[in-house]
Amino acid sequence: MKPLLLALITFIALTCNASPLLSGQNEVRSEQLPHIVVRIKVGPVAQADCDGWRWGAENACPSLNLVAIEVLERDDPIFVPRSAFSDLGSPYFASLHKLRVGFELLLKGGDASTSYLAIYRFSHRQIKSRKVTSGEFPGTAWEHTDYSFPK
Repeated sequence: MKPLLLALITFIALTCNASPLLSGQNEVRSEQLPHIVVRIKVGPVAQADCDGWRWGAENACPSLNLVAIEVLERDDPIFVPRSAFSDLGSPYFASLHKLRVGFELLLKGGDASTSYLAIYRFSHRQIKSRKVTSGEFPGTAWEHTDYSFPK
C-alpha cells in the first residue's frame, strides 16, 4: 500500500499546479492562491561550493543549484533564509498548494537514487517548516526544520 500511495502523491504533485524549473528565474503560481507568487532562481554551481553533502547529488557536484527563493504574498516579501534552500541540488519542478491555514511549496530535484522532495509550509506570512525526503527512501532518509522568527 505504501508504494502505491507514494506513487499517487508523486503523480498528483507532478501534474497539479506544476512548473518545471529551468536555469535562470522561474515563477510559480497557483489558481487556488492568486495572491501568492514564488520566484525561484536556479543557477550553475561554482566548483568552490561543491564541498559537503547536498540533496540531489551523490559524490559529485550538481550542475544546477537553487540560488534564491522569493515568496511574495500580496506583493509583500516573506523571508526565506538561505539555509532553507542552499543544500538542494539539481532542482527540476515546483508547485504551490493551498492548505487549511497557509500554503505549501513543493520542490523536486535530483534523479533516481539522489531524488528528493522538499516541502515548505507557510502561514501567517512566515515560513514555518521545511521537510526534505529522499525519493528512494522517504521513510528513513529525511530532514525536518522548524522556523521561528520575531515578527
